[in-house]
Amino acid sequence: MRKFVALALIQLGFLAACGGGGYGGGGGTPPPPPPTQMIAAPGPPNVETLTVDAGPPASTFLAVNTAFVSVKVCVPGTSTCKTIDHIEVDTGSTGLRIMSSVLTSAPAITLPAETDGTNPLAECLQFADGTSWGSLATADM
Repeated sequence: MRKFVALALIQLGFLAACGGGGYGGGGGTPPPPPPTQMIAAPGPPNVETLTVDAGPPASTFLAVNTAFVSVKVCVPGTSTCKTIDHIEVDTGSTGLRIMSSVLTSAPAITLPAETDGTNPLAECLQFADGTSWGSLATADM
């Protein structure tokens, strides 16, 4: 019986604590608002136009309310570039993943392979729905 009474009193204590702490009727001065936080300066280069739609027109999958951007990819140190439309914005990933078929379609560009000095490098990343494996290349953006 003592355990039951103790548990009941503890629960009542939690209930009593839930309603406190408000500013209404206390007559006190409310705290000042938090300071304005600026994460990035507005305007270029930290601003990009987003497209939210069902994905690229030729895609074999349907994306629902997915954010995409266009990215200008250039061969390093040159003005040889290609703008690639519908790059998915994925804030949980690192790097930029582009299918090689997109780079080799007209107008084609060839990016130099990333190497360890001799051998080409590749990368394997784990995602929630599987893995992604591919070669690494260098590009100017």
